[in-house]
Amino acid sequence: MRYSVLFLAVFLCFQSAYAKDNLANIRKQISQQNQSVKQAAEEKKKIAQKLEQAQEELEKQQSAVRQINLRYSAVKSEHTRLKAKSRKLEKKHAELVKTIKAANRYLVSSGEYDMLEAVIMSDSAKDAAAMSQIVGEVNQKLFKSVQELKKTSEEIKENASELEAKKKKMERAVEEKRSALSEYKKKKQTTDKLYQSAVKDEKVRREYLARLLKREKQLQAQLSKIKKDFAKSAPVSFKGLSSEFGRQRGKLIWPVHGHVIEKFGVKTVEGFKGVILKKGIKIVPSSNSVKAVYDGVVIHRDNAWGLGNFLIVAHPSGFYSLYANMDGISVSKNEKVKTGQNLGTIDVDHETNTPYLYFEIRIHDKAVDPLEWLASS
Repeated sequence: MRYSVLFLAVFLCFQSAYAKDNLANIRKQISQQNQSVKQAAEEKKKIAQKLEQAQEELEKQQSAVRQINLRYSAVKSEHTRLKAKSRKLEKKHAELVKTIKAANRYLVSSGEYDMLEAVIMSDSAKDAAAMSQIVGEVNQKLFKSVQELKKTSEEIKENASELEAKKKKMERAVEEKRSALSEYKKKKQTTDKLYQSAVKDEKVRREYLARLLKREKQLQAQLSKIKKDFAKSAPVSFKGLSSEFGRQRGKLIWPVHGHVIEKFGVKTVEGFKGVILKKGIKIVPSSNSVKAVYDGVVIHRDNAWGLGNFLIVAHPSGFYSLYANMDGISVSKNEKVKTGQNLGTIDVDHETNTPYLYFEIRIHDKAVDPLEWLASS
């Protein structure tokens, strides 16, 4: 019963230490993530303001496009009217030219000099007056037609100039419309990106916070279960096992062949205020077999966040060894193990993360530096 009580105290110390570390770590992350969510909310407000501004810009661009469309329609109508006017003026011009040519033919065919001679030589004053009137009327009509032709030619020229100006105005309106539409598309893309960024950022942060809260709940439930299980556990028996663990300082075999990447003791972490006490070591394996460092009894095997697959071996006289971050465990709870016996494996070919074994040695409830107990390599 003494070993059972001692074991329970030590194991709970093991679990309590990890629980406190993991819970503290999780709660710290929850606090940080809550702050992050608040920051995301503030950023979302700022983005909302930017979205509102972007929407106003979109409305301005839409209004600009509508105004350009109205101007374009007005210019197009005016252009159509001027083209119709041009056709009428050209038709009138052609008719005037035809009239003038006809009048000229009449004078030539009648013989202007003959008519003048007839007027001069006529015996009848009445005939002379009539002939003079005819010539005068023809010349007056011809002069009027020439004047009208000149005026029409000027109108055609002015109309052509105005028509060209309207055409250029239409071209400018089309170019302005293209520019406005291009600006509209840019503003629309900016608005869409801002919206997507705001939604995605808040969603990711809230999802991560939810995962942290779930982990905290799972860890607390796991600790409660472990305490209940150990309250019912039977005494640990070391019968048939070596009890000289206390004399093995500097002589214990290594749990796995490899090199140490993280040592026991105080460690500073970038971005974290204060220090962290590392209660074990991390060994990158060169082989995948994990072995017992000394005779003992497997008192617990489990999986926990921060430890992965792990097991604890109790040794006589209150010594304990912990092996964590294993890929597979090949021994059972309450199984007796011998020095060098295979306990499980680590996948040395793991591609996504650097594989390592986390290893601890404790005397009762106190963690000690494993490198002081393991044999020199």
